[in-house]
Amino acid sequence: MPPGEQARPPSMLCGEDGQWVGQPVSSCSCRPGYETGGSDVHCRACPSVQFKAGSGPGGCSPCPANSNTLIPGSAYCLCHHGLRRAAASESSLTVEWNQNQSPVLDYQLRYSLQEGSQWQYLSSSSSSVVLSDLQRGGRYFLQVRARNSAGFGPFSAAKAFSTTTQGGAQPVVTGVLVAMGILLLIAMVTVTVICYR
Repeated sequence: MPPGEQARPPSMLCGEDGQWVGQPVSSCSCRPGYETGGSDVHCRACPSVQFKAGSGPGGCSPCPANSNTLIPGSAYCLCHHGLRRAAASESSLTVEWNQNQSPVLDYQLRYSLQEGSQWQYLSSSSSSVVLSDLQRGGRYFLQVRARNSAGFGPFSAAKAFSTTTQGGAQPVVTGVLVAMGILLLIAMVTVTVICYR
């Protein structure tokens, strides 16, 4: 099946002398997963990190966070399986995972600063958790498992996540201090000029 489809049938106007007038009027529309190429008459597949849900005008869009496409020309993005980092700071990590299809009583997450070192355990009733009081720039290994009425399932494969080495608030504080210093300097120069006139 070609990636393009005809949006409307071609048409021309017939003049009063019986001759066709003007250029044919028609347009093509790209199917889902395809966008117009260099001209309006060719469609090209969306790259494997982008998608286009519907047919018609418009280009491909990037997949949302924590999702991707498997092949070029996709009309949708698939969610990543397993653990994924939602946010990070100098001392915390927010981690999410896919919910089980079967009923779950709660989840147990374990993490360690070094692979194979002593695990810290944490329980959660939702499919996300915030780990706090972590080391700045630390590389943590995490695993999660679900508990249902029959007991705990196996832990997921270990996945590594790192806290940041520099906080996001630091540049803001520095900027405010610099701005206040400049304002103070301007005020002092203004007072000096007024006093010595």
